[in-house]
Amino acid sequence: MRLLFEIKRLPENPTVRQQLKVQSIRARLGKQIKDFFRASESFLLNLEEVNLKPFEDNLINTPMEEFVEPEDFVDSSLDNDFLNLEEDKAEALSVVPESVILPLPSNIAGAELAPALKPLIEVERELRKGQANDALEGLRIGLANKSLLFLTQVNQSTSTKQSTRAWASVRNTQSQILSHARAYQRAWLALKSVGTPDDLLVYQKLEEKDLVVVKDITNAKRFGQGSDSLAWFWRIGPSKNSLTGEWMEECECDKFLSLLPSKFACLVYRVNWLRAKARVDRWLEEEILVKHEMEWTVIWFKNQAELWGERSRRTDCDLPTGHKSYAAKQQKLWNAFHLKASERFNLYL
Repeated sequence: MRLLFEIKRLPENPTVRQQLKVQSIRARLGKQIKDFFRASESFLLNLEEVNLKPFEDNLINTPMEEFVEPEDFVDSSLDNDFLNLEEDKAEALSVVPESVILPLPSNIAGAELAPALKPLIEVERELRKGQANDALEGLRIGLANKSLLFLTQVNQSTSTKQSTRAWASVRNTQSQILSHARAYQRAWLALKSVGTPDDLLVYQKLEEKDLVVVKDITNAKRFGQGSDSLAWFWRIGPSKNSLTGEWMEECECDKFLSLLPSKFACLVYRVNWLRAKARVDRWLEEEILVKHEMEWTVIWFKNQAELWGERSRRTDCDLPTGHKSYAAKQQKLWNAFHLKASERFNLYL
């Protein structure tokens, strides 16, 4: 995934340094692939190329409104690879390594091979779930860190240029977010082949709209936040038992904090929990008010019907027949309102 990302980032006329970087990553990946093929001869089937299916190479990115140019990842070990390019040419693959399809169970097509691959499918399934969990954890930490950087550094800066030190931290975090997102995407594609339906209920498809900063931190006073919610992967983490009990009382998350690898993630959970609690309290208060308003409406309709009934039966003055008829009509109208409101509102009172 990193090699494909680097190739996609190449300009139309790449520099020598950029070309060497791609060639170095290719050489390293090619060596790893050859080592994998040597080690897999003892437990993998001899498959023909027609039995293998490639992954979908759809690189995910953040939405355009939050796009930040990721920092160029510098790997010091690549400098040593530049010196070994000539040595690696002798062991290089005959094709570019990014086009090689590994004979993993998730890449093997054909139902007739499934019984023989069942033990390997279970192994890859557990490994892919672990890969997905690690990627999602890194994604949560990266998004929380990016949100905090926007709040404490970028939003406090008076400069709009993205070349400042504050933006350098954001670009570094953006690189980590994209790396974890693409790692999860690869694990999810594999789970589609070797996972169970229950796995796909937990590990959902990652969309661009999910890779946004936490608005509860970066823009707490925005409009329309009542209907906002965190992305689905924020709800995957500690077990349900750790989200109940004392931590749920007054948001005492000390125990929950020990389960999280980053204080940034705890900050997101704490803020989101407090906002959700305030939202629920407002809804409960609104429910009480609405029920009272229903009762007041029924009483007011009844009072209007009685008032017009008294007017139609007045004996202290000689009312014209037309006035009495109008008062009787109004009494009947308000009685109908009272009857209909009582029938409808009694379902909720």
